[in-house]
Amino acid sequence: INARVEVLGPPPAQGQPPEPAIVSNERSALVSEKAEINAVVASAQNLSVRVNGLVDKISVMRSELFRSVITKHYD
Repeated sequence: INARVEVLGPPPAQGQPPEPAIVSNERSALVSEKAEINAVVASAQNLSVRVNGLVDKISVMRSELFRSVITKHYD
């Protein structure tokens, strides 16, 4: 996406003639697509952090359970 935006170049500065509609539409579509991708990436990163936290929690719980089982006294 970034490469495609670079090919389009910067939008015209204020006071410059407007760019053709096809270029403007393509730029808008690319910006929108990039925003959607960034949102998905952010969501994936948040999920990754949550998963890692849960993995750590499960590891602690398994260790506690193991310790509990091996130290349990049977009569």
